Amino acid sequence: MLKTLRCECEIDFHLQPLGPVLIKKDIPPHNDERLRLYPQDKCFWKEFFNVAHIPDDKQAWRSIPDMMFVRTKRNGRYEPYIPGSSLKGVMRSYAERIARTLRWDDDDEAIRGCCDPFERPQDNQPPTDHNTSCSEKLVYRRDKLSTMITGTLVYREVCPICKLFGCQFLQSRLLFSDGYSDYSGRPTYEATHRNVKLPCRDGIGIDRFTGGVKSKANFSYEVEEEAVFNFTLVLRNFELWQLGLLAFLFQDFQDGLIPVGSGKSRGLGRMRGIVNTIKITYFGRHNLPAQGRVFGVGQLHRGANPNEDYGFVHPDEEAIQPCPQLVSEDPFGLRHSYTFTANDVPRLLAAVAPRWITFLDKYKVPETMRIPSLQHAAQQAEVTKQGGEENG
Repeated sequence: MLKTLRCECEIDFHLQPLGPVLIKKDIPPHNDERLRLYPQDKCFWKEFFNVAHIPDDKQAWRSIPDMMFVRTKRNGRYEPYIPGSSLKGVMRSYAERIARTLRWDDDDEAIRGCCDPFERPQDNQPPTDHNTSCSEKLVYRRDKLSTMITGTLVYREVCPICKLFGCQFLQSRLLFSDGYSDYSGRPTYEATHRNVKLPCRDGIGIDRFTGGVKSKANFSYEVEEEAVFNFTLVLRNFELWQLGLLAFLFQDFQDGLIPVGSGKSRGLGRMRGIVNTIKITYFGRHNLPAQGRVFGVGQLHRGANPNEDYGFVHPDEEAIQPCPQLVSEDPFGLRHSYTFTANDVPRLLAAVAPRWITFLDKYKVPETMRIPSLQHAAQQAEVTKQGGEENG
């Protein structure tokens, strides 16, 4: 969507545990077939957890947790981190919940705040479920109805959540970095590789007959309890309602309402999210916002060509008062930015949040993306095909 970069919003965001958190990576048991086929993996785990000196594999594996916190090679050692894909998945699923809560009617397919990204028709069958994902509907229109699928059509007709987080035909507007923390000074498993050591917790299974601990049903897992994970989120060519939706998500993160990771039903995953800074940048020398006003891409892109109709909201601007200074950041005057500090961020988010509500209240699933329309188009295509065969 758009071959030019009009505007960009860079968000400095951090997550802090309110209790134990586990972003899970399973460790295979000592007798797992994979470890027999790849003995180097067994050596890696034993060295990682500093149990290589124990000759008996079974005994050594008792000292290794069944589930570990994911790690990546950083600063010359393996450190815990939160993958950006994990944060994106959590935010998308929660955004879908918000959209369905605010805009849903079981009796009217047009009033649906979002699709179900995992709902797909059976093989070679037309979509019949009103919750079918936007991607599957577009695949059907392309393959079965011979519809020309263009970037403008995709953005104009997919649901609000797919517009922001992307789908099979559309790149996400929102990009996520991985979340890293400062682990200097934290305990390590051993001195050589200095791999970060985390606390371990035990889990048990309950015997349904005795009510006690079931034999061989216990397990252990690592948790993170205190690290602060820092992320950078980048929102490109955004509409203000999209920033407004993020305002809802950030508020719920701040209130500790969005759990992250595994074991949520066991009390794991509670985190608080805080936005530190938001930097909004506009590119080019012309059509810049006046001081104290924030533009979305709908205000910046005015395509005269009907083929460039993305369906942007217009007008797409909001006044922020008081507002940081709009500053040119390069000697050629091609980049102009607002930088909202921690004290300014709540004012910005409060101003754009109503944009999301207004947009969603007016949103209707496009006629061409509704099941009756797809079925009717399929019937018409079949009639046309049969007519062509008869004439041939």
